[in-house]
Amino acid sequence: MLRYIAVILIAVVPVVAQVTPNLLYLLPEEATVIAGVNLKASRETPFGEYLLGEMAKHSHDMDELLAETDFDVRQDLTEIVVGATGLDKESQALVLARGVFNPERIVAHAQAKGAVISAFGEVKMIRGKSERSPAIAFLTMDMVAVGRPEQVLAVIERFGEGDAVDTEATAKALDLAENHHAWFVMMGSPSELAGKEELIPEGSPIQGDLIRSIKQLSGGTIFGETVILSLSAVTANPESAQALGNVAQFFISFSRLNTEDPEMAELLGRMLRDLDITTDSSSVTLTLPVAQTDIEALMNRNHHGEDERQTERKANQTEGRTGRNSRGGPGR
Repeated sequence: MLRYIAVILIAVVPVVAQVTPNLLYLLPEEATVIAGVNLKASRETPFGEYLLGEMAKHSHDMDELLAETDFDVRQDLTEIVVGATGLDKESQALVLARGVFNPERIVAHAQAKGAVISAFGEVKMIRGKSERSPAIAFLTMDMVAVGRPEQVLAVIERFGEGDAVDTEATAKALDLAENHHAWFVMMGSPSELAGKEELIPEGSPIQGDLIRSIKQLSGGTIFGETVILSLSAVTANPESAQALGNVAQFFISFSRLNTEDPEMAELLGRMLRDLDITTDSSSVTLTLPVAQTDIEALMNRNHHGEDERQTERKANQTEGRTGRNSRGGPGR
């Protein structure tokens, strides 16, 4: 099975490896959570085409934005990188993106909507009237930064001076970005980054100490007719890595055996059939190749279930209003 995965990786990596380090090096040094998507390469895969088709079904707002700014989110963005200082509510997140922009038209549109426009040399920054409003700066015709005003100003300064932020997190992110369509890296345990001592509910088979033992968590996705999902954790010691792998295997087996819907059980069985869990010293890695058709089937089931829940909520709301009107009596 590992040989099968290797063949797929060799086939797709030359397509994925179009990422540039420019966006990563503009992130703040304090960024401990970094994620990204290579949209250009993703759109050239069968699964990327499928996701684009799903977006088109809910594209009214995007079409309106295209008409007013000549910017199509679905086609004009080529790469997105997000960096944050943690996972808690107080964490600061910065978005950097590459694409095909029309800054003058977008700035004019924002100004017409009441936004504040500031110029820093050739770089223009857009922000709302409120101090809490996010800011947008066009660093070049194809590069944009979005975040809190002070964050965006710092990016403009780093960009102007040519300062590159090279940290362990950005190095790991660049390595992931060269081999995946979508990816993420977290430097530290999830509980530490979320600012919580305990993330796991009481009585869970996962112990808090096990979560706290994680020193780095990363993962990525490669799109194609076979979608490859991977997740890797670096822990404090080999014992923690082995325990984490055992817990992952337990939950996977549990999800397959405790599904009441036979069709869902069969679908999950197919999707999890080729899962590989490997432990190497203090690291544990999960690799899962899944047929695109199975992912589409799962997404369609979820969409269908959500549609049914929305229909039921609307029916309940209508029934509630009818009930109140009937209790009011005639003539009211």
